[in-house]
Amino acid sequence: MASQEILLQADSCARDMTTSASAWPTKARRKPTKASRRNLLLVLGCAFQLLQVVGFVASRQTASSLTFVSPVSRRGLLSAALLPSLGGAAVSLSLSGPAQAEAETSPAKRRNLPASEVAQIVREDLVTRQFLATADFSSEIYDDACIFTDEIDTYTYAKFIKGTKALFVAAESNVRLLGDVEVLEGGKKIQFRFDEDLAFNFPLVHPKVSLSGTCTLTRSEETGLIISYREKWDQSPTQVVFTARL
Repeated sequence: MASQEILLQADSCARDMTTSASAWPTKARRKPTKASRRNLLLVLGCAFQLLQVVGFVASRQTASSLTFVSPVSRRGLLSAALLPSLGGAAVSLSLSGPAQAEAETSPAKRRNLPASEVAQIVREDLVTRQFLATADFSSEIYDDACIFTDEIDTYTYAKFIKGTKALFVAAESNVRLLGDVEVLEGGKKIQFRFDEDLAFNFPLVHPKVSLSGTCTLTRSEETGLIISYREKWDQSPTQVVFTARL
C-alpha cells in the first residue's frame, strides 16, 4: 500500500475513533451491550491501523528509537491473525532501551556445566521466571550466537529477548512445566514440555491464546553453552489463534 493511501486510511480511522468513542456509555458498565462491543472493536481496529502507519513511517527512517520487527517474528503470525479478528491490522513492536541493555550486559558465561545443573537452571527459568513469556532466562548458560526457532520463524538471541518482552504481558501470561526437564543424548540436549497462556501486549486489551509443546535445547560440545532453542507446538498456528479470548 502506498504511503499516501495509508495516511488517508489513518485519517479516516482517527475520525471513526472519535465518533465511536463519543457513543460509548459514560457510566460504569459490567455487561457491555452489543453496540458498545462493536464500538470497542472499531476503536481497536483503527488504533492498530494507526500503528501500522507509524510502522510504515518508522521503517523509512534509519535512526529511530522505535524498531519494528518482521510481522512473523516471535510468534508475530499469531498477532497478525489475532488483530484482524478484532477489526484491525497487525504490527509487532520491538523496544529498545531496558530490554536491549539487558541483552548487552549479560553475566559471564558458565561453560561446561554438568548437564544436570543446566537442566536445573532451565527448570528455574521456566517455573520461576516464566521465560517463555518474559525472556528472563539465565543468559550465562546460553551462547550469544544461540538461534531460537519456533513454529513461525527463527530469531537471533537479541531479537528473541526484545521481541518476547515487547509482545507479551508477563503479569497476565502463565507458563507451566509439564513433567520435568530432561537430559538427553548424554547431556548434549535438554528438553521439556510446556503448556502456556500468552497475553498479547496490545493497546486497551490483552487478548490471550493457549498452546502446548516441546522445547529442545542443544548444547555446544566445546563450551557446553546452549546454541540452539527449538520450540515445537502440539497445535498448528491456526489452531492456536482459535483459542484467542479477551
